[in-house]
Amino acid sequence: MALENHGSPWSDADEEKLSELYPVTDATQLVEEFGRTHEAIKAKAKELEISKSDDWKGNNEAVHGDAIERGKKAERRFNEFIEDRDWECFKNHVFRHCEGIKEVDESDENRLVNVSESIEEVPDWFVDLRIEVTKALESRESRSEFFPDYIVCGRQDDPLFVEVKYGSSNLMKSQIEFFDFLQENDFRVYIFRVKPHGEVDFSEWAGGWK
Repeated sequence: MALENHGSPWSDADEEKLSELYPVTDATQLVEEFGRTHEAIKAKAKELEISKSDDWKGNNEAVHGDAIERGKKAERRFNEFIEDRDWECFKNHVFRHCEGIKEVDESDENRLVNVSESIEEVPDWFVDLRIEVTKALESRESRSEFFPDYIVCGRQDDPLFVEVKYGSSNLMKSQIEFFDFLQENDFRVYIFRVKPHGEVDFSEWAGGWK
């Protein structure tokens, strides 16, 4: 596998990102994220005095108490934000599992219906969005999907994908690539970020890892 950053200097931004990701991220994901060998990543982590969190389990599993609590706080603030505006909102697992849909009547504008009993009933706009995204995915070489945390509707514009973050928490490379794909296909992606002092920012994602 060609590693695009092998042998190149580390930027300040990369070092900051490594400080955040290394304690709670599996080695394979780190190699993909930084485009460097595992040995180079370990060496840089040692240089920066970064280590795995005490409760790191490996195999992409990390339970970091502080991170979990910050994530829950951001989720609560986002739910309040949505309720105050009376917007419809669905978590991404509902959207992903709606891939279990099938074409039932070509005479009815190729409408698709959800056939999985485990998926809650969803409105027409949600099904329409799933149809559009499914069609767009047919042209994508990678089969990996990293949908944002929520799908929201209720604004005057089209439905939005929303990723919820706390503080300076950043996106993974795999998320960035998938979010780019969504936006390139005219699906809007927003970031809802809760800042440490309590204020929130809700704005369209402009690309990049932040």
